[in-house]
Amino acid sequence: MKILRDIATAVMLPFLLLNAAYEWVMGKLFGPLIERVFRLLTPVLMPPLNALGRFLTWFTTPTVRDDDDDS
Repeated sequence: MKILRDIATAVMLPFLLLNAAYEWVMGKLFGPLIERVFRLLTPVLMPPLNALGRFLTWFTTPTVRDDDDDS
């Protein structure tokens, strides 16, 4: 069982290191830029997205029909 664990570690370790490097680069270099862009675009994008969400909620909500009026 130890050999399986060692093989799994050897296979996964490069991917884990690559993921950690990617997270560090994204956090240090692109994090502030992305945050600034989202901070500027949020007031512009949120009203249309909220309206779209309300429309999709209205459009996909089934209507309740009272079909018992036959009696």
